[in-house]
Amino acid sequence: MSAADLPEQASPGEGTSLRELLRCEGWAVLGIATATIAIELGSYFLARGMHVGQARAVLTALGTTALWIALACPITTCGSANAWGAMLRGGSVIDASGVTLIVLWLLAHDPRGRPYVTLLSALKIYCTCASVGLFAIAVVSCATRPSRRYVLGVAVAVLLVVCLGTPFWTGGIFELVPPRSAQTLARWVLLVNPFCSITSVVSERMRFVWYYDGGLLYRVSRLGGDVIPPPVRWYSAAVGYAALAGLFALIALARRRAGRETSLRIDRIREGRSGGA
Repeated sequence: MSAADLPEQASPGEGTSLRELLRCEGWAVLGIATATIAIELGSYFLARGMHVGQARAVLTALGTTALWIALACPITTCGSANAWGAMLRGGSVIDASGVTLIVLWLLAHDPRGRPYVTLLSALKIYCTCASVGLFAIAVVSCATRPSRRYVLGVAVAVLLVVCLGTPFWTGGIFELVPPRSAQTLARWVLLVNPFCSITSVVSERMRFVWYYDGGLLYRVSRLGGDVIPPPVRWYSAAVGYAALAGLFALIALARRRAGRETSLRIDRIREGRSGGA
């Protein structure tokens, strides 16, 4: 058995106190949270600085939030070698995005002074963001070796970006399937796209439906044109990604338990050989 085949040993912070865990991960978590708030709110203030209306600026911030969670949660999770550290790092992205939503609730108002993102809307959007982030954390945690964690992290980030861009790359598929199948495909295209669920929360307040907006998608996709998908419920993506997160979390727990048992057996074998020598 080569060294590459051995399971990963416990790293600092795993199985220790919360204080020790924060000592190991605290600065990384603080940096990740700061970067998250700066990027997400930065997109809002940049849009406002370019004289974009409040509604458009809010949509820009929500789109940036969805994209950042898709990229940052799996990638930042790779940097921790234990499950609790991974949760802290990935969770800091999710919770910092919650701060972004609260700021949007406080700052972004229509001409009548009503918030575009109400407190209830912010909570619903946070649920979607949290489910997507937890899915990414759970998948990356399934790997027990650093090299595999980074491979999984990049793979999950790419997968989530692909899901966010479903209306842009599925146009050719719509042309190949019959109309009835196209309607079913359109439903799934929007269900796996967390940004559609996020914008469905604010669509009534902003009078905004993503795939109808200004004919933008009609120029690159059949969505909103020949194919009219059904309305997206705000919880559609949250439920789906949360279920997948739970499944991969169970797989990660099982793999780590098996890895610990293998390590114990290897230690006993080594002790036996050293004792015999």
